[in-house]
Amino acid sequence: MNNENTTQSTTEPRRWIPASVSLFLESHGISESSAISTVLTVAVLLVGCLSLVSVLVSRGRAASRADEASRELFSARTSANLSILRERFGSLPVAPLIMIRQAQAQFSEGTYDAAKTTCADFLKSYPGHKLAPVAELGLIMCQEATRDSIRFPPPQEPRPPCASMRCQDC
Repeated sequence: MNNENTTQSTTEPRRWIPASVSLFLESHGISESSAISTVLTVAVLLVGCLSLVSVLVSRGRAASRADEASRELFSARTSANLSILRERFGSLPVAPLIMIRQAQAQFSEGTYDAAKTTCADFLKSYPGHKLAPVAELGLIMCQEATRDSIRFPPPQEPRPPCASMRCQDC
């Protein structure tokens, strides 16, 4: 008996639409295949719309984070504050500007080795960035500031212009 039930269920077509819905479709002259096709199309469109909304929401969040980073960058004054910003917003497009500002603050505070490290990190992380020349200049300035061997001669007293010329009017 179990064999007969199994055989009968495999030969009957599988019904995707409940009988009451099928009767409704028949009474309105709609075939089951077109109803299924319509339902699948609507489902695909809904999934697409939800995906689009999700992308737009995530972009909005990223834009608001970038705005927040820009506001905080404007108000940050010390290298310690800029270090915190670098940790919080290091993955955003404003990160290179944060690094340059941090190196500038470190240089102004007299921590030349830290500024040199920040400039070198910038050049390693963003070698083709439009601020790379600024980082290179920062590196040079830090090297100049930390060299003990560079001694500039004391300024000489200015000489009158005619002392170097042999003019008769002087």
